[in-house]
Amino acid sequence: MQIRERLSEGGVFSMNALSPTQHSTAYQAIFNTLKDANLHPYPLCFSIPSFMRHGYG
Repeated sequence: MQIRERLSEGGVFSMNALSPTQHSTAYQAIFNTLKDANLHPYPLCFSIPSFMRHGYG
């Protein structure tokens, strides 16, 4: 099933991806894929200290 099929009109899809600073090419590819699917991506990046201790972000 496609994401768009699961969203109601005006619905919001949230995705935990990867660090744009450590994996900028992959981050951009995910953004472009969502954009190409007309999902209107809005990148949001913030640090979560507990994730950082484990090497994420």
